[in-house]
Amino acid sequence: MRLNAKAGFDHWLDVFGGYLPSPQMRWCTRLLKLKPFEDYVGEEDVISYVGIRADEDRSGYISTKSNIKAVFPLKRSGY
Repeated sequence: MRLNAKAGFDHWLDVFGGYLPSPQMRWCTRLLKLKPFEDYVGEEDVISYVGIRADEDRSGYISTKSNIKAVFPLKRSGY
């Protein structure tokens, strides 16, 4: 199955005045990845495996929805 945002990249690029996504302004991740994923999941209980290494100093995706549990296998194993 493929997830698609209701509005594509070009639409959101226009909304954000032509500013491309960056680590400081992650609209692409939020609007084109996370929101469609959360909409697709709905109220089902799911585990989201997040591939962030142990040496990365960031938390990554943690949903505010109680039915989506983020698991960090690489951080947990020290890799």
